[in-house]
Amino acid sequence: MNSAVDPFGDFSEFFADNPWIWAVLAVSFAVWVSSLILVVRSPKFRRKWQWALLTLLNFSFAWQIGEGTMMSLGLPMGALYVIGFWLWGPRPTAEALAAEAERRAAQPARAEIYGGRRLLVVRVAYLFATAAVLVLSALSASGALLNSFAALDGGPSLDTLLPKSFILLLRYGGAAFTLALAALWLWLAVRPQWWGKLLCVWAGLSWTMFGAVFCMIASLVAKPVDPAALVVLGCGLVMLTVAVVHQVVDPRLFGWSPSPR
Repeated sequence: MNSAVDPFGDFSEFFADNPWIWAVLAVSFAVWVSSLILVVRSPKFRRKWQWALLTLLNFSFAWQIGEGTMMSLGLPMGALYVIGFWLWGPRPTAEALAAEAERRAAQPARAEIYGGRRLLVVRVAYLFATAAVLVLSALSASGALLNSFAALDGGPSLDTLLPKSFILLLRYGGAAFTLALAALWLWLAVRPQWWGKLLCVWAGLSWTMFGAVFCMIASLVAKPVDPAALVVLGCGLVMLTVAVVHQVVDPRLFGWSPSPR
């Protein structure tokens, strides 16, 4: 039987009754994109990756818009701070810029880091990472990952509890997101970057913890572990392995080598 709760319908009705929310979302997105452009192009921002991370900081608040449905809105506080710093913050001194240029010059060249077989090793590792992301994308599109939550407590499939439109949004929305990630990891396989290992750690820890917690809960309630959770756990371990391989080949952290080679 179908539940009376329709989260997708609640969101549709909320956006129809409150068209101002579209303006808020558009302005917030424009502020965030503008802050990223400023970070990349302005010489005021020296450690650009740190400033780029700051743009992701936001202040979120949520409220209920329907039975069992919450609406969350985030204000780009980090991006606003970046724009404010660009307008009124101090410019780096000539001495600071010269010191940073000297430090950059002391770093090993890319050809030295990824020379010979080391480039092949990193590329193969990132191909495994890409394959792991593609597996999760297929898992999301199939609905197996979504239904694993209901299987844990012995309840019916979510396909029978939630509206079909909402189920399709969750399944194919998640699959589209992971496909975009797969494209990123495939690009890293072609042209490795020092920050790729950080992405692998982020994804690896998230997926490994998800699978491990899922297995732990299943053991506590004496239920068999859903195969989808084991697949997520395996993909997480693959990502962590890729991060280790990349760190061995390229020991730089945050763009800097611990010691010139």
